[in-house]
Amino acid sequence: MTYIDYINWAQEYREQAELIDKKLAERIKRRTFTTPEERSEYERGTQMLYDMRRECRFTCDLLARRAESIREAE
Repeated sequence: MTYIDYINWAQEYREQAELIDKKLAERIKRRTFTTPEERSEYERGTQMLYDMRRECRFTCDLLARRAESIREAE
């Protein structure tokens, strides 16, 4: 794979992280609960989105670093 391939791949992960940010913002706006079960479900779902965002950002950074090392080696 080339430097550009890794940059494009990192960009895809960055875009996914941005989409997750939007989902999180929407969830926070709609934060109302009528039962403890709803609150628990909300918290689980929100935590899962935070975890997914963290993983996307981490992978994006790894790919960008890999791209940079390939570029330097060329």
